[in-house]
Amino acid sequence: MQGTWYSYFGDESHWVLHGGKFTMKKQVLIEEDKLIQKATNVLMENFGSVETIRFLSMPVYKRVESVKRHHEWQKGLSRDIFLDEVFS
Repeated sequence: MQGTWYSYFGDESHWVLHGGKFTMKKQVLIEEDKLIQKATNVLMENFGSVETIRFLSMPVYKRVESVKRHHEWQKGLSRDIFLDEVFS
């Protein structure tokens, strides 16, 4: 069974489900420069320099606020078709 973690906002600890049992683990945050170096090393080892640079150069898209995204999704719905699919 894969380990799954659940964290709580503002808390540095999390629950891990492993072997059907939950255990509490303390999360230790590393310094940002070390995090960047480790992440870059992992990318380089697994994807090589070209793909690492390509990944790190990808543009960051602004995330649409969830209510706005939901309203945009609703605009494209046909009420009758949606209700037929949900309740049929």
